[in-house]
Amino acid sequence: MDMPSLPHLPDNQEPFDTSGTVGKRADPVLADVSQQLDRSAGAILHALTSSAGQAVSKDILLEAGWPGRITHENSLAKAISRIRAALAAHEGYVLTAVYGQGYKLECPAPAPAPAEADPGAGTRSGGKAGDRRFSAARASAFGLPKWAAAGLIVAAIAGTALAASHYLRPSPVPATQESAEAAALMAFISEDLILPTDPYAEVPANPELRSVVERTAETMDERFAGQPAGLMALNVLVAKAFSGWGEYDRAVLHLAAARDKAREAYAGTDAELRLVEIDALACQQMRLAGQTREAEETCSDAASLGKRLQSPHRFMALVNLGKIQFEVGDYAAAVGSLDAVLARGDETAPDNVAPDIVADARWFRALALRKLARFTEAERDFAAHVDARIALNGADHPLTGWARSDYGDFLAYIGEHDRARAELAKAQAIFDQRLGPDHVESQSPAYTIALIHLDRGEPDKAEAILAPVVANFARSLGRDHFWTAYAMTELSIARAMLGKSEDARTLLGEARANAAGELFGRPAKAAWFHLRWARALTEIGDQGAARSELERARKDIVKGLGGSHPWLARVDCLAARIEQTAGNGAEAQAALDSCARRIEQARLPARYPLRAEVAQLRATAES
Repeated sequence: MDMPSLPHLPDNQEPFDTSGTVGKRADPVLADVSQQLDRSAGAILHALTSSAGQAVSKDILLEAGWPGRITHENSLAKAISRIRAALAAHEGYVLTAVYGQGYKLECPAPAPAPAEADPGAGTRSGGKAGDRRFSAARASAFGLPKWAAAGLIVAAIAGTALAASHYLRPSPVPATQESAEAAALMAFISEDLILPTDPYAEVPANPELRSVVERTAETMDERFAGQPAGLMALNVLVAKAFSGWGEYDRAVLHLAAARDKAREAYAGTDAELRLVEIDALACQQMRLAGQTREAEETCSDAASLGKRLQSPHRFMALVNLGKIQFEVGDYAAAVGSLDAVLARGDETAPDNVAPDIVADARWFRALALRKLARFTEAERDFAAHVDARIALNGADHPLTGWARSDYGDFLAYIGEHDRARAELAKAQAIFDQRLGPDHVESQSPAYTIALIHLDRGEPDKAEAILAPVVANFARSLGRDHFWTAYAMTELSIARAMLGKSEDARTLLGEARANAAGELFGRPAKAAWFHLRWARALTEIGDQGAARSELERARKDIVKGLGGSHPWLARVDCLAARIEQTAGNGAEAQAALDSCARRIEQARLPARYPLRAEVAQLRATAES
């Protein structure tokens, strides 16, 4: 895909130094690694390399990665994760966090000489695939700086940390004396340490809790030395605390440490059973942290191992696999995974799935079915999910708010605007009361209302909602977060429709740049963005770029969703709009006729917004 170019630099200057110089010594490993990274991560690696062995402050690294820009610390955390992943295959290169200072890169001395390919290369310790994914985290599980809480990611795509909280239960495997002590320790501290970190809890959190958790994370290795089972339990609990604060990267690190301690404390099947639970939790946190590629592999491994061992946590692993499959655009696979969970949700079954897991499965199945244009089944699941959340959590719980918000978003998508507004109003009331109107999750119903305004040709009303939503997401999640890219894209369309072409173009460029890594190799996920970017470019008046973007959308729809998916009707109608604007009447009419045929072939709902767009385009052609 065409993405905005790098900022202009003199002809003899690279976007970032790729020499891999450590002090005065060129390091071929670092030079090679830097070539694999994006511009920001490469610049950060260069700054770390220049001061190898010494801590480099976060401020310096932020300026190196994003010179002259105000950037959220989440962006730095993600860049550090990318660097660690690139270094993981090279023995002796360790990037650690220095508590309260920043990050430090440790390099071997002298630099390793190039070696012949090793069949076992790709792991730093010769361990299993799971160890590779956690290898970067393992180096600094307890030494991260005090990142500011990022807030919960919008749960329709990211899910919620609370859903994982129900699963943190000891595995029913034979207990040694030490594992019994670990279970007792978990029971003793969970009420005081973990319950207050539930962001949905009605009781106020202890203001001193943060420092208690931080001190626990810093000292527990020393205080519980020689007790790996106890440390496993503590790491899971501390991970849950950080997840509750929205610090999913830190949760991943502590689950990596829990994984190590499980393998140290247990052997054989006992260890594997615990790894199913830990990896299932970790893949959820990876997804929430935006580490979707790592999450895919981790979820898949946890689900496969859980099935082989008949682990009591296998359904949690399978639900989380379905969630990440939905997240990355593998919608049919997501439905398959979640169907397998729902098939065991009958309360009369001897080993039935817990109701909270069933509710999660129905939630994400509904979301995936919507993407597959299986609207009747999707609506049935959305409605059932609302009922399930009311029964499980109560009518005013934020998870019930999410059930109503996602149901309203679905209704808006199929053109049932009045019914959508009713659900969204109920969701907004729940969020405002329980979380507060400025909470990142509280923006979801308003975001959908803005989309309704865009569908109805009311860009001024859409802009009034989307501008503060973008500001909230950028502040809470970071400007490079995927949900910020969604909101920026829609705001760019609204502003383009209002004639604010330069503002629209700037927003569009940033959204496209930030979403590039997430969309690479994921055609079904990319298709929607290409459609919306083409719409923005059409409103801006850049017909050539709009046609190119539309062709990318067409190819990705066919590749990711099939040649009969109704999004192809959207492609045709947008093509008709472009050609009408360009004065190409015959081409516009052909595209419009194709759009109308596809709508009928797909049997789209009566109020599906695209039907109104066909009528509008025909009226324009006849005028």
